[in-house]
Formats: sequence, C-alpha cells, structure tokens
Amino acid sequence: MTQPKRRRVEIQERDRDFFETMFEYGNVINAQQLTSLFPNPDARLINPRGVSKQGQEGIKRRLIILKRAGYIGLIGAPYYLYFPTDKAARKLAAKRDTWRLDYMLSQTTKLEKYLETDTEKDFFLRHRQGINHFHTCLTLALRRPTPADWYYDDGLPFWLERKEEKDGKKILSHPIQVDVSSAVIPQYLRKQFPQSYQGRVRLGRTPDAEFMLMPDRNLDHKIAFIYEYDRGTEDHDVVTAKLFTYYQFHLNNLHYDLYGTKHLRVLVESGSRKTDQRLRRMIERLCTAINKPQGSGIFWFTTSHKIDLNRPQSIFEPIWTIGHEKYWHSSHPLFEFTPSIQAN
Repeated sequence: MTQPKRRRVEIQERDRDFFETMFEYGNVINAQQLTSLFPNPDARLINPRGVSKQGQEGIKRRLIILKRAGYIGLIGAPYYLYFPTDKAARKLAAKRDTWRLDYMLSQTTKLEKYLETDTEKDFFLRHRQGINHFHTCLTLALRRPTPADWYYDDGLPFWLERKEEKDGKKILSHPIQVDVSSAVIPQYLRKQFPQSYQGRVRLGRTPDAEFMLMPDRNLDHKIAFIYEYDRGTEDHDVVTAKLFTYYQFHLNNLHYDLYGTKHLRVLVESGSRKTDQRLRRMIERLCTAINKPQGSGIFWFTTSHKIDLNRPQSIFEPIWTIGHEKYWHSSHPLFEFTPSIQAN
C-alpha cells in the first residue's frame, strides 16, 4: 500500500517564529507555554489584555499542520512537548549560516539522545519544562509594564547556553569556571571538584540559564542573573557545590569581566514538594561551605508554586528569599534594587 504524500506547506513568518521559540526554549516547549507566547494568530506579540482562546485554537490548528508536514514533532503524555525537526532547522538557517544550522542540528541530535532511555527522558524533559516555565513567565512579565520598567539587556537575553564571537565565528563558550588556590573548600565538597595537574582546584559549573535585566536607564544598575532550577532530585552536596562555585565566581569579581556589571544575583527555584525544608537546608549548608554564618546576599531563593503562568508578573512580586540572615524571614520582589544586600 502506497503512503499518502504529505501536503506541501508554505512556511509563513509566524511559523518561523514558532521554530525559533522552540530552539530558544531548549528545543522543547509545551502547548500552554507556546500558546501563551503567541496568543493571537495574526500578531507576534502578546495581547496585553490577556490570552485569546480563539488565538490559542488557531495556533494549535497550525501546529497540527506543521506536524503533519514534518516540521515539528510532539512528545505525548504526560509531557505534550513540541520540538522542531531537522527540516525546521534547515528552513530557519540561511544557506550561508552554516554555524547556525550545525548548532540547531546538534540540538535535535541531543534531544534524540536524551529520549533513548526512559530515565534520561524523564529527567531531561521535566527539568527543561521547569526552566521553560520560568523563562515563559519572565518573558511575558517583561512585555507588560512592571513597577520598575524592567527589560532584557540585549547583550545577554535569556540564554540556556552562552554564545560568543571568536575570530568572526560564533562558538559555544565554556561553563563558568574559577581557578582557585587559596579558597577553603569544605572536605565534603572536595569530591565535587577535580584538581588539575598543577594542583590548582578547578571550579566549573554550567548554569541552567543566564540573563541580564535593566531596572531603569542607569547602566550602573544593570544586574546579571545566574538561574538554577532544582527539582529536589540532586544530592545536597551537588547543589551546594554549584552555589559554592558561583560564590567564588562573585568573590573573584569574574562576573564583571563576563557580564560587564558589578551586580550579580544567583536565582534558585526549587520545584520539590518539601520546598521550604529543602531551601532552609540549602541555605544552611551554603553558609557552612563559604564559612559565612550570616550567608550571602547574592543568592535569591523561591519555590515553583509561587511563579504562576496565568499571572506572569508574579515573578516580580515578593516571592524571593535572600540568602542572608538579615533577610531570611522576609520576602522580597525581584525588581528590588538593594546595593547594600548585593555587597554582602
């Protein structure tokens, strides 16, 4: 029996936006997040009065057409995540933009690798879905007026993997790294960090995301953010080692060289069920690791249930706990600009 021919689909500009968004959001994104970003089939920006149900249905119909044409795939229950195929990558990349095409094709290959086993599939997709939830809420919140009129700094929008220019070519940069010889590393964390042949301890971690926000037009107030999504599945020592690396990164002023600002915040979103207890333990272990009982103001913690996709501006509300003893028992808004906290 002959297979029916796929109907030819003319790719529209909005379709390219769908493909770009899927790649931008870690190669996979669920239907609710995608339709929230594109609520109106005739417009590329969100309707400020809310998400149109008619717009959502129009997008879903278009995604079905693109799926049948082989441009996107769908991971079914319980995730229902869309992902772009190699065919979509080739449509997006210009003929001469070989680096971009190679990068997108490597992303689709990486996704296939993670889907090979149920264990890797579950961990990768749940983790990516949690990051996408934060990313979507932040993007939508910045499209609406915020109390401080925050916006992305174009130099570093929300990136899952940092990209750099080198000799005119785009490359993926190395993870955040700190070579230290004088840092006091707690014994229980030493196994998390390898030593080089020179005997220097190399601290290296890749954040779940990095971005910069501008709370006003004053460039001195630009804040760089390192974001970590913690599902509660990693050992406490692994998570503490990440935060210890970021603290040393800040202590050595390397964030100024990388981001061009002296202000750094490390956001940790916890998605585990025992969120409050886990956050408290995380802060306590971090204080022990950095030998500062009072903690450090660069660390800001929250829990996933406080970030609501139906109310994306909730990400700017007082839902954040600062990892310094002066602020442990109060909640703070993300847009609060506090140089005194930052200095601690």
